[in-house]
Amino acid sequence: MEKPGLLKDTITTAQADYKHTQFASQVHNYMQTVQPQPTSNTSAHSSANASHQIATELEKLFELKQKGVLSEEEYQKAKAKLLG
Repeated sequence: MEKPGLLKDTITTAQADYKHTQFASQVHNYMQTVQPQPTSNTSAHSSANASHQIATELEKLFELKQKGVLSEEEYQKAKAKLLG
């Protein structure tokens, strides 16, 4: 093997991307199950917007954890705070 470091980095990156994709999918599925049923068109829009913002924040937190900026404990606390 001529470049084992490159192969290792490629595999590590692919694993991180896979974990991120799985987490984003889990967040999306969770947000769909916890969304209250809207009573009007306006509340549907604001509910969807709030859910999108939470999902975006969760993705940012996950990326920070993956980069080593947040520890697992800090990540779990922030995630719990976002999800209420």
